[in-house]
Amino acid sequence: MSKKPDCQSAILEYIREKNKSFTIREIGEGTGISRNTIAKYLEVLVQQGELEEKPVGTAKLYSISQRVPGSIILRFVSEPVCIITSDLKIVSCNSSFEKNIAGNNHTVFQNSLDQLIPEIKDKNIIALIFSAIHGEQQEYTHNLNIRGRSCQILLKFIPLTLSAGNQTCGILFHDQTGIQVLQSSLQESEERYRAIIDDQLDLVCRRNPDFTISYVNRGYCNAARRSSEELLGKLLFPFALSQNSLETKSVYQQVSPDTPRITIETRDIEPNGLVNWQQWTLRGLFSPDGSLLEYQAIGRDVTHFKRCEEKIRVYQQSLEFLIQERTKELQNANQELMEELMKREKNEVLLLEREFWFKALFNNISEPCILYEQMDGKKPRKIIEVNESTCRILQYTRDELLTMHATDITTEDHWNEYLNIYAKKLAETQVLTFRGIGKRKDGVIFPVEMSAHRFTIQNKSVVLVICRIIAPDLQAGEEQAE
Repeated sequence: MSKKPDCQSAILEYIREKNKSFTIREIGEGTGISRNTIAKYLEVLVQQGELEEKPVGTAKLYSISQRVPGSIILRFVSEPVCIITSDLKIVSCNSSFEKNIAGNNHTVFQNSLDQLIPEIKDKNIIALIFSAIHGEQQEYTHNLNIRGRSCQILLKFIPLTLSAGNQTCGILFHDQTGIQVLQSSLQESEERYRAIIDDQLDLVCRRNPDFTISYVNRGYCNAARRSSEELLGKLLFPFALSQNSLETKSVYQQVSPDTPRITIETRDIEPNGLVNWQQWTLRGLFSPDGSLLEYQAIGRDVTHFKRCEEKIRVYQQSLEFLIQERTKELQNANQELMEELMKREKNEVLLLEREFWFKALFNNISEPCILYEQMDGKKPRKIIEVNESTCRILQYTRDELLTMHATDITTEDHWNEYLNIYAKKLAETQVLTFRGIGKRKDGVIFPVEMSAHRFTIQNKSVVLVICRIIAPDLQAGEEQAE
């Protein structure tokens, strides 16, 4: 790798890591690069737009540039954008600027921006342009005459860098004229919403945290037999629908951030003896920090639903007999299911018992037993299972061996011999006996006689190898260890 990218990368990485401005001396001390070399690369990085250079007295401070490449903002911003110099000369612009600001004037680059928009020469705008050229992003809202139309424009002054390293300013024009229309539409929508609420049969009331009324709809006023002027701002509870009426302070105090909504049903007996039911929903409106902002209570007549509930109760009683008949059938089916589950549990116990005995038998075989995958080609075979004798002789733990391949416990020469001779024979027959070489964890190798048996488990071809150690010294040592 060349030295130039290393120096540039080291300088950029050091300034980014510290995230502040540095002098040439501080950068040299932090990176270990000579001041002359740093000065040369800092000049290149400033020209490339990677760093910002800010004179402070006789010194210069360097920091990571926050500027946006001019080509990027022109390519990806859909709103009108132009790039200008300090004398307002247009350097470049996007198609939206040409269409909406310049009016498809193809000589736009021969003009300055104030020729298209005279209001740009406003002293506040000029100051913000110079501020953006020096690296500070700014915003400013101003009324501009765009192609004969007065518009309220939000101007965004963005620090940019050009391909040649020149520092300049981009101006984004965000038309906010439509916001006034939207505000008018919002007011109309609020009026329509209020009309809809007033026409509701439900009783709607909002209260401040001190229980004074802040809003009532027409239905609430009609039910209370009072005008909105008599209710708003008053600490009144005009309804006494029953002894358990919603309109009491004690009910309001049940509302909390953990329980912001409660529902209560009240009962009202008319003079003729008929019972009417009302359902009230009380909701507390809270700020993000849990402070209560307002209460909202909505009441509706649910008498019809209550009477329907009574009819449903009668219908439910008539269904009880049918349910009892079906219960017997379900009990019989449940009994059969329980018997089937018991059979399966017994089978699972038998399987676990067989697995236990298999593991005990496998681990008590005195000869090393290794089970590994049978793969085509010359890829190493992954070890699937080993017995305790294998772990003792090879000096590996079982967990270590299960992460290894067959090539890890033999020599490379024997592995090549196995691939060229025995692997082909084993592919043609299911049982094969041959001599091989074993390798322990400490690197000691020893001759073994192998009996390989190929079979299939769960659609996977595997090979079980039972090894008999031929080396007398190694065998005697293992028997003594046992």
